[in-house]
Amino acid sequence: MMNSLYDIVRSGKIYSEAIESGVNVEIIPLQSYNQWDRLTTELESDVYYYSKYLLSFDSYSEGLGFAVSIKSGEARYFEPFRVRKIGCKDYEDYCDVSSEYGYAGPLCIGDKAFAASALQALKLFFNKHKVVCTFVRYHPLLKNQELVEGIRNTVSCNTTVYIDTSLSFDDILGRLHPKKRNDYKRAIKKGTRVRYGGDSDIASFYDLYLQSMQHAHASDFYLLSEDFFRNTLRNLKDNSFMLVAENGENIVGASLFLFSKNMMHYHFSGKNVRDPNASKANGTTAILCEAAKIASEMGIKEFHLGGGVGGASDDSLFNFKKGFSDLTRTFYISKDVENPAVYFDICRGMGVDAGKETFFPAYRAKL
Repeated sequence: MMNSLYDIVRSGKIYSEAIESGVNVEIIPLQSYNQWDRLTTELESDVYYYSKYLLSFDSYSEGLGFAVSIKSGEARYFEPFRVRKIGCKDYEDYCDVSSEYGYAGPLCIGDKAFAASALQALKLFFNKHKVVCTFVRYHPLLKNQELVEGIRNTVSCNTTVYIDTSLSFDDILGRLHPKKRNDYKRAIKKGTRVRYGGDSDIASFYDLYLQSMQHAHASDFYLLSEDFFRNTLRNLKDNSFMLVAENGENIVGASLFLFSKNMMHYHFSGKNVRDPNASKANGTTAILCEAAKIASEMGIKEFHLGGGVGGASDDSLFNFKKGFSDLTRTFYISKDVENPAVYFDICRGMGVDAGKETFFPAYRAKL
């Protein structure tokens, strides 16, 4: 029997095991997308849970994508992750687990008692299969951090903004902050037009994206490749689209959106910061208003704009988003050490003070 979770996932085969609690834990590797997608359809999940969402990060994120499935009668538990091998001396078989970039955490059909038993079984499984620690990003709109209270170490990270797109577009515009509504009207008056983007626009989008990231002094984590965006639109062709804002012959902004049945997400965006006149076109404002209109027409209930830069809830990006809606949710994460003896020994071996290092896992600050 394979002892390391990393090896279980690397096998590419669905793996099932009964834990001491009597709960059966099933590990579904990303290659088994038919089984994966069947479960996400059954659970009516959001796009961040789809196998093709994790697949888009395969050439960017370290490690292997997998999902956990736990069933009991009609009750269901599902959670997507990425497992990474630590590969340090004396602990070469050990690994750590994290959510993919975006919003995840568990999906659950069943009562709180089932969720608790599933989570406890998963902790036992992780400990048995050499998982040192787990890092999870929860879904603000689903509020699924409530499922893990008292079991995982959750902490509120920042505030995110969303628009109620169950309303008509006129009602959505009526709820914009007056300045934002005037910015939108000015954009239209100045000739800014928003259209769907295609393959031929990806290079332009990427140029604007890099401009924006460099202007914001973003970390290397956000310096994604052009192929990443191309693959995202290809892999999620039924759940994504690009909008491009033009003023005259100039592209002044472009944004990538993801959506599922009930939710839409402002995923990545870029604007022309080299041209000082481009900001006057209010391209991003026009794009987000058009996206809200699309969401409303599609019957999507909530359009999630996200939070500020680097988790901040009071910076210019967050305040920009607040101009579109007063509706907010809290974004939670959790950091859990599953095997303290191994975790702290790895940290000591790498010369890392786990009590002072803010990065988690602390030892990855040196990897």
